[in-house]
Amino acid sequence: MTLGSGNTGRYVAYGMAALFCILLVTGISFYVVVQNAEKDFNALYAKGNDCFSQRDFKQAVSYYKDALARLGNGRDKANLRGLALIDLSKAYLEMDQTEDAAKTCSQALLLMRQSYNLEGADYEKRDGLVVARASLLLGRIYRKQEKYRESEGAYRYALRLEEDCLGPLYLKDEIIQNYAELLRHLHRDVEASRLTRSDNESYFNVYEQTYIANHLIEKGRLKDGAALLKETAKFAVDNNLVTKESITCLCTLADISIRLREFDDAIKASDDALQMLKKSGLHSPQGMVRVYTLGAQALMQKGQFDKANEYLTDALTICRESPESKTWPWEEGKVLHLLGNLRASQANYKEAKDYYNQSIASFTKHGISPQAIAVVRKEMQRMKADRR
Repeated sequence: MTLGSGNTGRYVAYGMAALFCILLVTGISFYVVVQNAEKDFNALYAKGNDCFSQRDFKQAVSYYKDALARLGNGRDKANLRGLALIDLSKAYLEMDQTEDAAKTCSQALLLMRQSYNLEGADYEKRDGLVVARASLLLGRIYRKQEKYRESEGAYRYALRLEEDCLGPLYLKDEIIQNYAELLRHLHRDVEASRLTRSDNESYFNVYEQTYIANHLIEKGRLKDGAALLKETAKFAVDNNLVTKESITCLCTLADISIRLREFDDAIKASDDALQMLKKSGLHSPQGMVRVYTLGAQALMQKGQFDKANEYLTDALTICRESPESKTWPWEEGKVLHLLGNLRASQANYKEAKDYYNQSIASFTKHGISPQAIAVVRKEMQRMKADRR
């Protein structure tokens, strides 16, 4: 028996209607299940919090774990899951179960780091404070486990994140207090004093301000970043803060000043960094090369070729004689490239060509990116054009 076209259309319509009803019922059922699961989570989580406040940590752990089991692993529940994991970690810590505490807190930190948005709205940035709290907690756990290096790293990350999110000061103070206590425990009293700003030397002020300035620069606010670096560098020099952080600040200031074509500021920053490096007694050959190359670039722009040549010659000697240079082989090629530019500026084309070729050979030998080699070749072509 053959079905007519009218009957066929009617059956298709019936089928579609039935399918729609099934999907509708399934969707409603799924929604109800999800809603019930979240209600169960909230109820169990609240019971866990009550037990925690009553110091019944064993029962709190049980409730938190049950709550997490009801919630599931959906991305839309990441924040709730992260908060519950943090509280579960706190309960484990109170019971001296530090391995479970560290594992749970690390899970929370990983989860929350994936969900907050630093570039988002204010309420999204505030999610980062939860991450900072998790990192603070992880630092406390590591300290209890006597994993001091990991503890310090967690505290540093928490402080940096709090600065990014511009969160409330009470959290920052809590992080600083825990960090300073760790430093005192490790007999690093001077650093602890600087961190809490209880003396005139404020290591963390330089560190924080430089970090914020870099963030501004990354966002394209070059002049704002440069102004903050200039202020911070002056503070470091005036207070004789001979630290790695101060040298980093000065080098960053020199670099951004060159980009802004403020060459006098770049020269001063380089000179200050050079004096600080020599005064500090720090063995930092790569730092010296960086300072020399930044200073030389600014000096060349001001026509101070003799001093620029002195800086670059010293930098090349370090690159070729320092055993550590094997870990940063690209620096030699950069210095040779700058020497080529210097000789070309002085119309000494023969030596310029020689340095350019040495630069290309160095980059090629150490497998440095083809882009770097292309830049040097372009400089050589420009030099040939200038000679005509």
